[in-house]
Amino acid sequence: MKVTRKAIYDAVQRYDLQSVLDECREELLDAAEGALHTLVRDGHASSVFFLLRTQGRDRGYNERIESTGLNGGPIAIQQIDMPPRAATIDEWIQNKNRLEALMDE
Repeated sequence: MKVTRKAIYDAVQRYDLQSVLDECREELLDAAEGALHTLVRDGHASSVFFLLRTQGRDRGYNERIESTGLNGGPIAIQQIDMPPRAATIDEWIQNKNRLEALMDE
């Protein structure tokens, strides 16, 4: 006999079985953690990476890049109008110096 997921959730609501469902989920999580520990101890690379990414953040295993501006403030964004393309080496040097000066501001 096939029972739909909706029928199960309806029965959980009707017979106030949410605590039973929660306990079953906790047991399943315990089993998954046990399996993960076994895989990590056996050197299973993707399991090791997963554990480090999720549980090793305070040790520097983090894929998220956090960037801030000066003293933790917002990142300053400056718009620079590019000069026209230089026709001579002297114009190129002038443009380069002008852009460097703008970047130093």
